[in-house]
Formats: sequence, C-alpha cells, structure tokens
Amino acid sequence: MGPKDGDWFLGANNYYVTSVELQREIDQLLGTTGRVGVFADIGSAWGLDDTLGGTVDDGKYIRSSVGVSLTLDLGNIPVSLFVAKPVDYRDGDDRQSFGISFSTSF
Repeated sequence: MGPKDGDWFLGANNYYVTSVELQREIDQLLGTTGRVGVFADIGSAWGLDDTLGGTVDDGKYIRSSVGVSLTLDLGNIPVSLFVAKPVDYRDGDDRQSFGISFSTSF
C-alpha cells in the first residue's frame, strides 16, 4: 500500500493501520483448540519528501480488506490461515487473498 513508481513501492512518511478481528473457539482440531475469526484491515500510506517532480501520486488513499481466519496453537506458537477480499484498493496494488502467519515472543 502506498506510493509507487512503476513496480517499485516507495514507502511513505505517514501511515496508519487498523485491524479488528473477532474470534470464537471451536472444537479440537489437530489436537489443539482452534479459533475461527472474521476480520477487517484498513490502512493508508502517504506523503513523500520527493515526488519526482510531481510524477508520483503520494496522496492519502485508503486500502481495506475483510476476511476469515483459522488459528491453531501449534506448540506455543499461534498459526493463522486466512482468506481475504480486498474492498478498497487502487489499480496496480498487489492484492493478497490467502496467507499464513505465525507469532511468538521471546
């Protein structure tokens, strides 16, 4: 998300990201308690120091998606599979509709 020059994402000086997910526990799955969820992600990135003479549009455009997730605790690591549908996007955005994530702390 954010300003691009051709196929290159340029980053931004300003951004915001918001994510909301509601989860519900389900029965045992693969030997662990599973959780299903619904989520919404919203964000934007904008503002560059150099817009290459005005050729790069660095405006504040909202991107958002909604989806469903399945989370399993494998050992002490929560692993989530998700399917998402982009709602607000711009032409040329890379859209991801399936993914896996995991997290841990140390």
